[in-house]
Amino acid sequence: MSWKFDGEQIVCAVPFCGSDLLVLQADSRYALGSGGRGLRHWMRQLPCCEDAYLGRLPDGRWQCGTCKCWYSASHSNSVLALTRSHDRIGVDVQFPCHRPAAMRWLAAVSGLQNATITHWAAAEAMLKASGRAGVRPQPGWAVLPEMFGAENEVQMGDGTTGEVVVTTVQGAILAVCRLCETVGASCPK
Repeated sequence: MSWKFDGEQIVCAVPFCGSDLLVLQADSRYALGSGGRGLRHWMRQLPCCEDAYLGRLPDGRWQCGTCKCWYSASHSNSVLALTRSHDRIGVDVQFPCHRPAAMRWLAAVSGLQNATITHWAAAEAMLKASGRAGVRPQPGWAVLPEMFGAENEVQMGDGTTGEVVVTTVQGAILAVCRLCETVGASCPK
Protein backbone atom coordinates (compact mmCIF):
# COMPACT_ATOMS: atom_id res chain seq x y z
CA MET A 1 0.00 0.00 0.00
CA SER A 2 1.44 3.37 -0.97
CA TRP A 3 0.88 6.29 1.37
CA LYS A 4 1.68 9.82 0.27
CA PHE A 5 1.66 12.48 2.90
CA ASP A 6 3.24 15.50 1.24
CA GLY A 7 6.77 14.30 1.93
CA GLU A 8 6.22 13.45 5.61
CA GLN A 9 8.19 10.42 6.81
CA ILE A 10 5.79 7.56 7.49
CA VAL A 11 6.96 5.55 10.49
CA CYS A 12 4.32 2.84 10.13
CA ALA A 13 1.01 2.19 8.39
CA VAL A 14 -0.46 -1.06 9.66
CA PRO A 15 -3.62 -2.77 10.87
CA PHE A 16 -3.45 -2.31 14.66
CA CYS A 17 -5.89 -3.16 17.45
CA GLY A 18 -8.62 -4.00 14.92
CA SER A 19 -8.17 -0.65 13.18
CA ASP A 20 -5.93 1.13 10.69
CA LEU A 21 -3.01 3.05 12.21
CA LEU A 22 -0.78 5.59 10.51
CA VAL A 23 2.17 7.09 12.43
CA LEU A 24 4.14 9.97 10.92
CA GLN A 25 7.38 11.70 11.80
CA ALA A 26 5.76 15.04 11.06
CA ASP A 27 7.64 18.33 11.16
CA SER A 28 5.00 20.39 9.37
CA ARG A 29 1.36 21.42 9.52
CA TYR A 30 0.12 17.88 10.22
CA ALA A 31 1.81 17.82 13.63
CA LEU A 32 0.16 21.06 14.71
CA GLY A 33 -3.32 21.54 16.13
CA SER A 34 -5.80 18.75 16.71
CA GLY A 35 -4.65 16.40 13.97
CA GLY A 36 -7.79 17.15 11.98
CA ARG A 37 -5.72 18.28 8.99
CA GLY A 38 -3.88 14.96 9.01
CA LEU A 39 -7.14 13.01 9.32
CA ARG A 40 -8.74 14.91 6.42
CA HIS A 41 -5.64 14.41 4.27
CA TRP A 42 -5.60 10.68 5.07
CA MET A 43 -9.29 10.43 4.16
CA ARG A 44 -8.62 12.11 0.80
CA GLN A 45 -5.65 9.81 0.10
CA LEU A 46 -7.33 6.57 1.22
CA PRO A 47 -11.06 7.06 1.89
CA CYS A 48 -12.90 4.66 4.18
CA CYS A 49 -15.85 4.50 1.78
CA GLU A 50 -17.30 6.06 -1.35
CA ASP A 51 -18.41 9.68 -0.77
CA ALA A 52 -16.46 9.79 2.51
CA TYR A 53 -16.46 13.02 4.48
CA LEU A 54 -15.06 13.68 7.93
CA GLY A 55 -17.23 15.34 10.54
CA ARG A 56 -16.53 16.38 14.12
CA LEU A 57 -19.09 15.42 16.74
CA PRO A 58 -20.05 17.76 19.62
CA ASP A 59 -17.93 15.65 22.03
CA GLY A 60 -14.84 16.21 19.85
CA ARG A 61 -14.67 12.77 18.21
CA TRP A 62 -14.21 12.43 14.45
CA GLN A 63 -16.49 10.25 12.33
CA CYS A 64 -17.16 9.63 8.63
CA GLY A 65 -20.57 11.07 7.84
CA THR A 66 -21.23 8.35 5.26
CA CYS A 67 -20.11 4.96 6.67
CA LYS A 68 -19.84 6.07 10.35
CA CYS A 69 -16.20 4.92 10.62
CA TRP A 70 -14.52 6.43 13.73
CA TYR A 71 -11.26 8.42 13.56
CA SER A 72 -8.79 9.67 16.18
CA ALA A 73 -5.55 11.66 16.15
CA SER A 74 -2.79 12.51 18.60
CA HIS A 75 0.57 14.22 18.41
CA SER A 76 3.49 14.80 20.70
CA ASN A 77 6.56 16.70 19.57
CA SER A 78 7.01 15.57 15.96
CA VAL A 79 5.12 12.24 16.09
CA LEU A 80 1.58 12.21 14.75
CA ALA A 81 -0.66 9.14 15.08
CA LEU A 82 -3.88 8.74 13.12
CA THR A 83 -6.28 5.82 13.46
CA ARG A 84 -9.66 4.71 12.18
CA SER A 85 -12.01 1.83 12.95
CA HIS A 86 -15.61 0.73 12.68
CA ASP A 87 -15.58 0.59 16.50
CA ARG A 88 -15.14 3.66 18.67
CA ILE A 89 -11.40 4.40 18.67
CA GLY A 90 -8.96 6.63 20.51
CA VAL A 91 -5.21 7.14 20.13
CA ASP A 92 -2.65 8.94 22.26
CA VAL A 93 1.07 9.65 21.86
CA GLN A 94 3.22 10.65 24.86
CA PHE A 95 6.94 11.15 25.17
CA PRO A 96 8.30 10.02 28.53
CA CYS A 97 8.43 12.88 31.01
CA HIS A 98 8.38 13.48 34.76
CA ARG A 99 4.83 14.36 35.89
CA PRO A 100 4.51 13.23 39.53
CA ALA A 101 1.33 15.18 40.36
CA ALA A 102 -0.44 13.91 37.25
CA MET A 103 0.59 10.32 37.99
CA ARG A 104 -0.64 10.57 41.60
CA TRP A 105 -3.96 11.93 40.37
CA LEU A 106 -4.31 9.17 37.71
CA ALA A 107 -3.50 6.50 40.31
CA ALA A 108 -6.18 7.94 42.62
CA VAL A 109 -8.99 8.00 40.02
CA SER A 110 -8.09 4.67 38.38
CA GLY A 111 -7.25 2.60 41.46
CA LEU A 112 -3.68 1.88 40.28
CA GLN A 113 -0.88 1.42 42.79
CA ASN A 114 1.65 3.32 40.65
CA ALA A 115 0.53 5.13 37.50
CA THR A 116 3.10 5.66 34.75
CA ILE A 117 3.21 7.66 31.53
CA THR A 118 2.12 4.44 29.78
CA HIS A 119 -1.02 4.41 31.93
CA TRP A 120 -1.52 8.09 31.11
CA ALA A 121 -1.37 7.38 27.34
CA ALA A 122 -3.81 4.46 27.74
CA ALA A 123 -6.19 6.61 29.79
CA GLU A 124 -6.08 9.42 27.20
CA ALA A 125 -6.83 6.93 24.40
CA MET A 126 -9.74 5.51 26.43
CA LEU A 127 -11.15 8.98 27.10
CA LYS A 128 -10.93 9.87 23.40
CA ALA A 129 -12.64 6.64 22.34
CA SER A 130 -15.47 7.23 24.83
CA GLY A 131 -16.00 10.85 23.82
CA ARG A 132 -14.76 12.23 27.14
CA ALA A 133 -11.46 13.80 26.09
CA GLY A 134 -11.02 17.05 27.96
CA VAL A 135 -13.32 15.91 30.79
CA ARG A 136 -11.65 15.25 34.13
CA PRO A 137 -12.65 11.68 35.09
CA GLN A 138 -14.03 10.82 38.49
CA PRO A 139 -12.87 7.84 40.59
CA GLY A 140 -14.09 4.56 39.09
CA TRP A 141 -14.33 5.88 35.52
CA ALA A 142 -12.33 2.93 34.17
CA VAL A 143 -10.30 -0.11 35.13
CA LEU A 144 -6.71 -0.02 33.87
CA PRO A 145 -4.30 -2.96 34.12
CA GLU A 146 -1.28 -2.53 36.41
CA MET A 147 0.96 -3.93 33.64
CA PHE A 148 0.37 -3.88 29.90
CA GLY A 149 0.73 -7.03 27.82
CA ALA A 150 0.12 -7.71 24.13
CA GLU A 151 -3.66 -7.26 24.47
CA ASN A 152 -5.30 -5.54 27.40
CA GLU A 153 -9.02 -5.70 28.06
CA VAL A 154 -10.40 -2.58 29.71
CA GLN A 155 -13.74 -1.64 31.16
CA MET A 156 -15.26 1.81 31.44
CA GLY A 157 -17.29 2.79 34.49
CA ASP A 158 -20.53 2.49 32.43
CA GLY A 159 -19.76 -1.19 31.67
CA THR A 160 -18.49 -0.63 28.12
CA THR A 161 -15.58 -2.95 27.36
CA GLY A 162 -12.73 -2.70 24.92
CA GLU A 163 -9.06 -3.26 24.40
CA VAL A 164 -5.96 -1.12 24.71
CA VAL A 165 -2.72 -1.84 22.91
CA VAL A 166 0.41 0.04 23.98
CA THR A 167 3.74 0.16 22.15
CA THR A 168 6.65 2.54 21.54
CA VAL A 169 7.28 4.40 18.30
CA GLN A 170 10.17 6.83 17.67
CA GLY A 171 10.82 6.99 21.44
CA ALA A 172 7.18 7.85 22.20
CA ILE A 173 4.55 5.76 23.94
CA LEU A 174 1.63 5.02 21.64
CA ALA A 175 -1.72 3.78 23.00
CA VAL A 176 -4.73 2.75 20.92
CA CYS A 177 -8.09 2.02 22.55
CA ARG A 178 -10.94 0.36 20.70
CA LEU A 179 -14.28 0.25 22.53
CA CYS A 180 -17.08 -2.16 21.65
CA GLU A 181 -20.48 -0.75 20.76
CA THR A 182 -22.25 -3.31 22.94
CA VAL A 183 -22.00 -2.72 26.68
CA GLY A 184 -20.44 -5.75 28.36
CA ALA A 185 -19.46 -7.51 25.11
CA SER A 186 -15.94 -8.46 24.12
CA CYS A 187 -14.46 -6.74 21.07
CA PRO A 188 -14.26 -8.99 18.03
CA LYS A 189 -10.68 -9.70 16.93
